[in-house]
Amino acid sequence: MSAGQRPPSLESAVAIPTYRGQPAPTPADFGGTTPVGDPVTVTVLTPGRWTLLLFLGEECDGCRDFWDAATDPVGSGLASDEHVVTVVRAPGASATTAAARGALVVCAPAAFPAYGVSAAPFFSLVDGSVRSVVSEGLAWGVAQVAALVASARADDRGSTAGAGWEGALMDSVVLDVDTRRSRIVDLTTSVGDFCAGRGDGLCSVFAPHATAGLALMEVGSGSEADLLDALERLIPRDDRYRHRHGATGHGADHLLPALVSPSLVVPVFGGRLALGTWQSVVLVDLNTDNPHRQVRVSFLGD
Repeated sequence: MSAGQRPPSLESAVAIPTYRGQPAPTPADFGGTTPVGDPVTVTVLTPGRWTLLLFLGEECDGCRDFWDAATDPVGSGLASDEHVVTVVRAPGASATTAAARGALVVCAPAAFPAYGVSAAPFFSLVDGSVRSVVSEGLAWGVAQVAALVASARADDRGSTAGAGWEGALMDSVVLDVDTRRSRIVDLTTSVGDFCAGRGDGLCSVFAPHATAGLALMEVGSGSEADLLDALERLIPRDDRYRHRHGATGHGADHLLPALVSPSLVVPVFGGRLALGTWQSVVLVDLNTDNPHRQVRVSFLGD
């Protein structure tokens, strides 16, 4: 994937073609140093082992979540039993902090061109048994990379995951949400509690309303007010709309789902939502005529 390409959505992440069964770049072991200058060799060609290489920068957009995930790849949902190596061009504060917290961080500037990395964050998933990169690309989110890793590993095991979910089971619950106090309501805890202990799968969140939407966004830092301001600029609440029933500006409410989708899907690994560090699941509702909402949360897994 080139730097100019638009990243895929989470729903389509597992459909990205990997290199398995096609001509593939041949990875190579490489050497470097730790952030404190100790020499280290990264071995990616070990039979039976999968290695996830994360190419990160100190200040690059999107790298912050990966620095956090690299210190706890299993807990963050980024990886299960893969060998995770974070590769940087030069030591810095983020690299030093991550290494101190237990991440394997290697300063290896030569590895960037060797693996075709032109921009960070970038990932390469290597299957040591077949000595090939089986999936790679710009890493626009921890959840995206986690989904691609899980898909590639399922392919290798001949799993039905990503191939129709034959035999998969779905469970569902409806959340009652009151939006009188806030136009944006954080649902992350409720959704996470529903998925807890369910293993690996997909969590669908759906708002069956014509005037509400769902989003993945940071909360608690002013972003909620910023979003409401942005929506007011895009769809002002006045009498310009052909859809005129209800309060003044109610026609704008009916345009909201075209801008903020009423559904989203989040990967689940080990019963935990594979969200980025600063991502939360929120309901967005501008319709003051109807503050009583329902949100259906469904889990699909084996």
